[in-house]
Amino acid sequence: LFPQEILRLFTQDPLVVQAGGDYLRVAALSYVFTAWSFAMTNALRTTGNPKVPLVATICSFITNAFFNYVFIFGKFGAPALGVVGAAVATLIARIVEVGVLFGVVSFYSGPIHLPIGRYWSKISKGLWMSFWVTTFPVIINETFWALGQVFYSAAYAMVGTQATAAVQVAVAVQNLSFILVRGVGSSCSIMLGNRVGRNELEQAQQEAKRFLMISLVIGVVIGAIQSLTPQWTLLMFAHLSPEVFELGMQLLQIMGIIFVFKTLNSIILVGILRGGGDTQYGMKLEMACVWLVGVPLALLAAAIWHFPVQLVVICAGAEELCKAVIGLKRVFSGRWIHRLVEA
Repeated sequence: LFPQEILRLFTQDPLVVQAGGDYLRVAALSYVFTAWSFAMTNALRTTGNPKVPLVATICSFITNAFFNYVFIFGKFGAPALGVVGAAVATLIARIVEVGVLFGVVSFYSGPIHLPIGRYWSKISKGLWMSFWVTTFPVIINETFWALGQVFYSAAYAMVGTQATAAVQVAVAVQNLSFILVRGVGSSCSIMLGNRVGRNELEQAQQEAKRFLMISLVIGVVIGAIQSLTPQWTLLMFAHLSPEVFELGMQLLQIMGIIFVFKTLNSIILVGILRGGGDTQYGMKLEMACVWLVGVPLALLAAAIWHFPVQLVVICAGAEELCKAVIGLKRVFSGRWIHRLVEA
């Protein structure tokens, strides 16, 4: 309903706002299918069937690439829609992804087999309440975390245009590095959730500690590569100005150190606490560290103290250190384990 108003929170460029608004009006239709896809994908993964979501994702990727080509450039007789064409391709890809998942869940026997007629079957009040008690903190957590990222972007923008560009490049590199961490976190959540559901609480605690060690190794290795080879990493970005390139190198070196704590926190919050049903504590921890530590320090550093962007990034990264210290204490205490179902 208000795509352009939302985009103006991030940029004042009228061309970007207009194009982005046109994109969001169409892409917004895909969010319904995205929600359904996420629900079925997670259900299949948690019941030991990750191959189906993988196939669905591959089908979605191929579909998206094909229809991007068709609708952006106007191939095979289709109109050249540009940015809107990309949104149309995204919508079609999500529909295909849901179609694959829907077909498997509805027509093939497996851990999750739900015929079409049972999609709207009545859910017990107890299950419904248990679902919302566990899920609502995650929704609040993710919402306020995303808002925190907006404030971080605003802080970087206060430093200057080159600083903003350098941060965007460094963050893009870090997001690429974070793919492995997300996969480990998802696996951790599934495995620990199954352990807790089977009442194997001691094994769950031991597995949580093993995942912490795995995350630490991954964080140190990737962080070291990121810090020691920033000049090679940035070669994938063509046409960077010398100033942005130099600043991006410095930021990658800083973010490589922060990456160790970021990896640890991803496993703690997404893998262990959520896997053990401790979502309320995870929400409180995330919100406290983002909004009482990271955001205030970043805004003060940029707007009041007028620090260079390198120090602003360090101030924003302080939240990761706080989360790691408090989160580790929670994990080793064992109080993160909450059984949500009866044996």
